Amino acid sequence: MYRKCFLLAVVAVTHLVSSDAETANCPVCPRTPKHYQEMGCVGKLDESGCCFESYDCPDLSLLDDNKCHLNGRSYEISERIPISDTPLCSHTCLCAEGQYDAKVGIQCAHSDCPNIFKPKFNIKNCVFQHDATGCCNTRRICGDKDIRKLAKCTLDGKTYREGEKMFPRSSSCYFCICSNSFNATIPPELNKDCKLIDCELQIHYFHELRKGCVPVYFSSHSCCPIRFRCPNGNDEVVLTDARPGKTCRFGDLNLYIGQKLSPDDSCIECVCKSPPMIDCVRKEIC
Repeated sequence: MYRKCFLLAVVAVTHLVSSDAETANCPVCPRTPKHYQEMGCVGKLDESGCCFESYDCPDLSLLDDNKCHLNGRSYEISERIPISDTPLCSHTCLCAEGQYDAKVGIQCAHSDCPNIFKPKFNIKNCVFQHDATGCCNTRRICGDKDIRKLAKCTLDGKTYREGEKMFPRSSSCYFCICSNSFNATIPPELNKDCKLIDCELQIHYFHELRKGCVPVYFSSHSCCPIRFRCPNGNDEVVLTDARPGKTCRFGDLNLYIGQKLSPDDSCIECVCKSPPMIDCVRKEIC
């Protein structure tokens, strides 16, 4: 029964990603936390029907800890992950014996793009060509004559050539590919030339998420987390103005929306904003 619910939650992620308000009467909604997207959580609208105020997330502690789990499917040790669930810059992913205190974990081989990791491949006066379905560049166009034939794109005041990767400032969890049909006025979430970045949380941090740890982001605008904050015996709820009702769970603590967790690092602030998990962000100036 739980497996069926978990699969339904993952299928519903498409609705979750498009959580921004789409009607004139709605405010700009807070961005859905990246870990909620990748865990397959389903958003629950507030009273106005505009924004998600909380999320229903799968309870990872109910899953068999002798198996690997990814996108609603379970795998035995030595079982290979299908290509359809393999991250963009990874290949040959399989369920293997875990490290540290994890019994199992997914291990992948990663692609090292020559033009990124080997400077000698960065030939001057060349434009590296990418597509949204691949990790590394597929080819390069060199020389002024051929480069001038490539279409131009403008994003955030910067000019790109056809085939180049672009990273929009307004949506840090997306990358776009310059094409002759690219339209910068279309939000990345709806733009056919843009693709959602995969932080691979279920692959690299499933064990932490299962233990009830929460991701820490560098800022409220960053995409992938920089570390995890796990419960410990010194945690306390900092009493602040809070909104009774839904709560965030962290270890043995329950926090109302607006309440903070006692810090274990003065540079990191953890607040209950969108249950069931607390939001942890590293201060930009610290």
